[in-house]
Amino acid sequence: MLFLTDLLAESNHTTFKLKTPAQSKKLRKLVFRHDSFGDNMYPFLWNHFEKIVNIAPFAPFRFDEIFEDPPEIVLHLFTERYLTQAIHDDFFHQEGK
Repeated sequence: MLFLTDLLAESNHTTFKLKTPAQSKKLRKLVFRHDSFGDNMYPFLWNHFEKIVNIAPFAPFRFDEIFEDPPEIVLHLFTERYLTQAIHDDFFHQEGK
């Protein structure tokens, strides 16, 4: 990310494979809110969810829409530098509000 490859050599030969058992049942719904680092997660997530709903990374959180059709999982994926932008006053749900 710092474009220092000419000064700092990095050897990264890491590979991995995820295997999903053929008979495993997919969860119904995931609400996924992320910055650009989450873009490459979709191929892995589709194996485990029937439906993935993406919430724009810095848009206000819409609890009313989430409560209308609750997901099994809500996942937030942000790098640290964007965390303060991702958490708004509406990030935390307060009952009755």
